[in-house]
Amino acid sequence: MNEFEAGKILAMVAGIDHRVPPLDRTRPDERVPVWQQVLEPLDYATAEKAVLEIGRDPGLVAIRPGDIFQATKRVMRRNLDRADIAAIEPPDQIGDNPIDTDTTLAWRRALVRALGRGAEPSAARDEADRAVGAHRRAIGPTEQRDVRALVASTLAQRKDTP
Repeated sequence: MNEFEAGKILAMVAGIDHRVPPLDRTRPDERVPVWQQVLEPLDYATAEKAVLEIGRDPGLVAIRPGDIFQATKRVMRRNLDRADIAAIEPPDQIGDNPIDTDTTLAWRRALVRALGRGAEPSAARDEADRAVGAHRRAIGPTEQRDVRALVASTLAQRKDTP
Protein backbone atom coordinates (compact mmCIF):
# COMPACT_ATOMS: atom_id res chain seq x y z
CA MET A 1 0.00 0.00 0.00
CA ASN A 2 1.37 3.40 -0.88
CA GLU A 3 1.13 6.63 1.14
CA PHE A 4 -1.86 7.99 -0.80
CA GLU A 5 -3.84 4.79 -0.16
CA ALA A 6 -2.84 4.84 3.52
CA GLY A 7 -4.19 8.40 3.70
CA LYS A 8 -7.48 7.22 2.20
CA ILE A 9 -7.67 4.43 4.80
CA LEU A 10 -6.95 6.94 7.60
CA ALA A 11 -9.70 9.21 6.23
CA MET A 12 -12.13 6.26 6.26
CA VAL A 13 -11.17 5.48 9.85
CA ALA A 14 -11.74 9.12 10.85
CA GLY A 15 -15.18 8.91 9.23
CA ILE A 16 -16.06 5.81 11.26
CA ASP A 17 -14.37 6.51 14.59
CA HIS A 18 -15.07 9.96 16.08
CA ARG A 19 -11.98 9.65 18.30
CA VAL A 20 -9.67 9.77 15.26
CA PRO A 21 -9.24 13.38 14.14
CA PRO A 22 -9.94 14.01 10.44
CA LEU A 23 -7.03 14.65 8.08
CA ASP A 24 -5.82 18.24 7.80
CA ARG A 25 -6.26 19.24 4.15
CA THR A 26 -4.12 22.39 4.46
CA ARG A 27 -0.83 20.61 5.23
CA PRO A 28 0.64 17.09 5.22
CA ASP A 29 -0.62 14.93 8.07
CA GLU A 30 2.22 13.29 10.02
CA ARG A 31 0.09 10.21 10.76
CA VAL A 32 -0.13 9.15 7.10
CA PRO A 33 3.52 8.01 6.66
CA VAL A 34 3.35 6.04 9.91
CA TRP A 35 0.11 4.32 8.91
CA GLN A 36 1.62 3.61 5.49
CA GLN A 37 4.61 1.86 7.08
CA VAL A 38 2.32 -0.36 9.16
CA LEU A 39 -0.09 -1.11 6.30
CA GLU A 40 2.51 -1.30 3.48
CA PRO A 41 2.34 -5.06 2.80
CA LEU A 42 -1.45 -4.99 2.48
CA ASP A 43 -3.56 -4.63 -0.64
CA TYR A 44 -5.61 -1.41 -0.53
CA ALA A 45 -8.94 -2.91 -1.63
CA THR A 46 -8.70 -5.71 0.95
CA ALA A 47 -7.73 -3.25 3.70
CA GLU A 48 -10.71 -1.11 2.73
CA LYS A 49 -13.00 -4.13 3.24
CA ALA A 50 -11.34 -4.74 6.61
CA VAL A 51 -12.01 -1.14 7.75
CA LEU A 52 -15.68 -1.58 6.87
CA GLU A 53 -15.73 -4.89 8.77
CA ILE A 54 -14.22 -3.18 11.84
CA GLY A 55 -16.74 -0.35 11.52
CA ARG A 56 -19.61 -2.86 11.63
CA ASP A 57 -18.39 -4.25 14.98
CA PRO A 58 -20.72 -3.00 17.75
CA GLY A 59 -17.89 -3.27 20.32
CA LEU A 60 -15.78 -0.75 18.43
CA VAL A 61 -12.94 0.82 20.33
CA ALA A 62 -10.39 3.25 18.89
CA ILE A 63 -9.25 1.97 15.49
CA ARG A 64 -5.49 1.61 15.12
CA PRO A 65 -3.43 0.54 12.11
CA GLY A 66 -2.76 -2.84 13.74
CA ASP A 67 -6.52 -3.48 13.93
CA ILE A 68 -6.76 -2.91 10.19
CA PHE A 69 -3.75 -5.15 9.57
CA GLN A 70 -5.29 -8.03 11.54
CA ALA A 71 -8.77 -7.54 10.04
CA THR A 72 -7.27 -7.53 6.52
CA LYS A 73 -5.54 -10.83 7.27
CA ARG A 74 -8.88 -12.27 8.44
CA VAL A 75 -10.56 -11.15 5.20
CA MET A 76 -7.75 -12.75 3.20
CA ARG A 77 -7.99 -16.03 5.16
CA ARG A 78 -11.75 -16.18 4.53
CA ASN A 79 -11.16 -15.61 0.81
CA LEU A 80 -8.51 -18.35 0.76
CA ASP A 81 -10.77 -20.76 2.63
CA ARG A 82 -13.35 -20.42 -0.15
CA ALA A 83 -10.81 -21.22 -2.90
CA ASP A 84 -9.63 -24.71 -3.81
CA ILE A 85 -5.96 -23.88 -4.28
CA ALA A 86 -4.95 -27.49 -4.94
CA ALA A 87 -7.25 -27.60 -7.99
CA ILE A 88 -5.36 -24.76 -9.70
CA GLU A 89 -2.53 -26.24 -11.73
CA PRO A 90 0.79 -24.40 -11.82
CA PRO A 91 2.46 -23.95 -15.20
CA ASP A 92 4.86 -26.73 -16.19
CA GLN A 93 7.20 -24.56 -18.23
CA ILE A 94 8.15 -20.99 -18.99
CA GLY A 95 9.00 -20.62 -22.64
CA ASP A 96 11.04 -23.70 -23.54
CA ASN A 97 12.39 -24.20 -20.00
CA PRO A 98 10.80 -26.44 -17.38
CA ILE A 99 9.65 -24.55 -14.30
CA ASP A 100 11.97 -24.83 -11.28
CA THR A 101 11.15 -24.97 -7.57
CA ASP A 102 11.84 -21.27 -6.87
CA THR A 103 9.59 -20.20 -9.74
CA THR A 104 6.86 -22.59 -8.59
CA LEU A 105 7.02 -21.08 -5.09
CA ALA A 106 6.89 -17.54 -6.51
CA TRP A 107 3.89 -18.58 -8.64
CA ARG A 108 2.17 -20.08 -5.58
CA ARG A 109 2.76 -16.89 -3.51
CA ALA A 110 1.32 -14.73 -6.31
CA LEU A 111 -1.67 -17.08 -6.54
CA VAL A 112 -2.33 -16.89 -2.79
CA ARG A 113 -2.07 -13.07 -2.83
CA ALA A 114 -4.60 -12.83 -5.66
CA LEU A 115 -7.00 -15.32 -4.07
CA GLY A 116 -6.62 -13.56 -0.71
CA ARG A 117 -7.73 -10.31 -2.32
CA GLY A 118 -10.84 -12.12 -3.51
CA ALA A 119 -9.94 -12.72 -7.17
CA GLU A 120 -11.74 -15.52 -8.99
CA PRO A 121 -9.57 -18.66 -9.36
CA SER A 122 -9.08 -18.25 -13.12
CA ALA A 123 -8.10 -14.58 -12.74
CA ALA A 124 -5.79 -15.48 -9.84
CA ARG A 125 -4.13 -18.19 -11.97
CA ASP A 126 -3.62 -15.72 -14.83
CA GLU A 127 -2.17 -13.13 -12.44
CA ALA A 128 0.23 -15.69 -10.96
CA ASP A 129 1.26 -16.76 -14.47
CA ARG A 130 2.04 -13.15 -15.35
CA ALA A 131 4.02 -12.73 -12.12
CA VAL A 132 6.48 -15.46 -13.16
CA GLY A 133 6.27 -14.92 -16.92
CA ALA A 134 4.47 -18.17 -17.73
CA HIS A 135 2.25 -18.60 -20.77
CA ARG A 136 -0.23 -21.44 -21.07
CA ARG A 137 -0.81 -23.07 -24.40
CA ALA A 138 -4.35 -23.47 -25.59
CA ILE A 139 -5.11 -27.02 -26.59
CA GLY A 140 -7.24 -27.34 -29.67
CA PRO A 141 -7.40 -28.99 -33.07
CA THR A 142 -4.19 -28.87 -35.06
CA GLU A 143 -6.00 -27.92 -38.26
CA GLN A 144 -9.48 -26.89 -39.27
CA ARG A 145 -11.51 -29.59 -40.94
CA ASP A 146 -14.29 -29.23 -43.42
CA VAL A 147 -17.03 -31.34 -41.82
CA ARG A 148 -19.11 -31.56 -45.02
CA ALA A 149 -16.15 -32.86 -47.02
CA LEU A 150 -15.37 -35.37 -44.26
CA VAL A 151 -18.97 -36.68 -44.24
CA ALA A 152 -19.07 -36.79 -48.06
CA SER A 153 -15.82 -38.80 -48.23
CA THR A 154 -17.07 -41.18 -45.53
CA LEU A 155 -20.33 -41.74 -47.48
CA ALA A 156 -18.38 -42.25 -50.71
CA GLN A 157 -16.20 -44.87 -49.05
CA ARG A 158 -19.29 -46.71 -47.79
CA LYS A 159 -20.79 -46.81 -51.31
CA ASP A 160 -17.58 -48.26 -52.70
CA THR A 161 -17.43 -50.99 -50.05
CA PRO A 162 -19.45 -54.14 -50.92
